[in-house]
Amino acid sequence: MVVGPQDLPKVARWLGKMVRRFRSLLTQIKAESGWNELEREINDTKADIDKDIRTLKQDTDISRELHEGTKDITTELDKINQEVR
Repeated sequence: MVVGPQDLPKVARWLGKMVRRFRSLLTQIKAESGWNELEREINDTKADIDKDIRTLKQDTDISRELHEGTKDITTELDKINQEVR
């Protein structure tokens, strides 16, 4: 499709109108179909999952530190026991 320079503004306005109509129609379809509510629920669920993942990571880090601390204490107790014998 070829558009001359004098028709270019008309075509641009027409395309702008079509894009606005399409967006309006899409918004209306989303609202009527319940898509907006579903999208909101999905985003809320994702936020909850992200929060749980962060909590699990923190718990894992704490558990790892406790395990390492326990190993250190056990090693020191073994050394003390050997010295006492």
